[in-house]
Amino acid sequence: MNAEIHGHRMGGGIACHFLTREGCGIYERRPQVCRDFVCGWLTPGSPFPDHWRPDRIGVIIRADVWQEKRCWLLLHAGQDPSEEVLEWMRQHTIATGEPHVIKKKDSWLCFGKPEFQRAMVRLAQEVVGQVEFKTTFLPP
Repeated sequence: MNAEIHGHRMGGGIACHFLTREGCGIYERRPQVCRDFVCGWLTPGSPFPDHWRPDRIGVIIRADVWQEKRCWLLLHAGQDPSEEVLEWMRQHTIATGEPHVIKKKDSWLCFGKPEFQRAMVRLAQEVVGQVEFKTTFLPP
């Protein structure tokens, strides 16, 4: 999601300006783009455990498609993902081939095939400018 909401740029790995520890600080007056957003944790067929509710793990999960395959973007939303989340995502990618990108507060992590990683680095640079990625290739 890329949008300007109440004068603040949102999307592209930028944490929501209106996010509070309790959730959305403007929930009752949030714009349509926010109302239409479906969290990856809630998507039909979501592989994520119940305890991964975004307000509990501090990240927002978004499903996307890359080369006709589902991929995942986890965005910092109050806290960086725990080591448990990082390891779970790594194992999920190995098991399913569904790559993922994690936007931490001050860095990006990318796990998947080299072509996915190159595409994500290019995309991030287009959207937010120069970024540094820590990349891990999916084992053959």
